[in-house]
Amino acid sequence: MTIPNIIGKAAPIIFTLEEVKLRTSLSNALYHLHKERDFPAPFHLSRHRLAWHAHAVIGWMQKCIDARADQSPHAPAPRITAADRFISLKEVCGCLGVSRQTVDRLEARGLFPLRIRIGQRRMAWLKSEIDAWTAERAPHREEEASIPATPDRAKSPEPAVLPTNPFMGL
Repeated sequence: MTIPNIIGKAAPIIFTLEEVKLRTSLSNALYHLHKERDFPAPFHLSRHRLAWHAHAVIGWMQKCIDARADQSPHAPAPRITAADRFISLKEVCGCLGVSRQTVDRLEARGLFPLRIRIGQRRMAWLKSEIDAWTAERAPHREEEASIPATPDRAKSPEPAVLPTNPFMGL
């Protein structure tokens, strides 16, 4: 992964601290991961600015994904690109509008992408896998939303609510 610089030589693509936090869903854990020698070492852009080589960060992310594939052979390890990123459980729940328990329940049933261990006590999901899973469920939501209310349901004192949450009934 290189881009040409002004002189015409290839310069490595780098990630600043903000980009690394965005791609890895890590914030304060970066220090601990680097201390445990699990995360690539940064270099100084200036006295107070750190950066990482993109290939090192992406290689670390791929290593985490490959470790997940070693633990569960039924799920092949995807090859990640520079556009991929990890997201935390909080972000997953926020994107999908579900609770942590729902994510755990779906994952235990094999109906949800597997989590990736990125530290001793830190888990994440690959954003592209969550997006693909959501897109796969989209036709089910469209079918549920197109079901007309029955006459009996319309006359009942309870309001007729069509199931729009794809997790209802799980």
